[in-house]
Amino acid sequence: RDWSEAVGVVTLRGGAPSVIEYSEIGEARAQEANEDGVLKYNAANICLQAYSLDFLCKPALEYKTIWHIARKDIPTIEGKQPGIKLEGFIFDVFEVAKTFRLLQVDRAAEFSAIKNASDSGKPDTPQTALASLSRLHRSWLRQAGAPLPDDDENGEGPIC
Repeated sequence: RDWSEAVGVVTLRGGAPSVIEYSEIGEARAQEANEDGVLKYNAANICLQAYSLDFLCKPALEYKTIWHIARKDIPTIEGKQPGIKLEGFIFDVFEVAKTFRLLQVDRAAEFSAIKNASDSGKPDTPQTALASLSRLHRSWLRQAGAPLPDDDENGEGPIC
């Protein structure tokens, strides 16, 4: 994961599992690395979680929402205006969970975010996810001996 990616990271806060949102971590903290050069905050929270019904009906239901401040452009009748939104996240209940597990995977093989519209000019669009999936599928096909044209200098090739 790149330190500047707009994604929260899973960490421990007061000994309990927690997520620090990308908008709250700060540049210096986001860039902190361990002695071996690996980012200290390297466990991106991609919001794929599983909760037991018992947990959702008792501890999570009784949990007092933590409000996060998000500075965003807000659509209005006069166009987008800078504003402040309050956001509450389901993953804030991690801290009251008796059991918590984290699975880290090879990002190139397991994850490609879709956060933005195709025409946004930003990363993490349906097109970038399709390109990631196609790269993975081409690698599988090549490993199985399928004759495919080489990818171009940008790592792009046929949609698979």
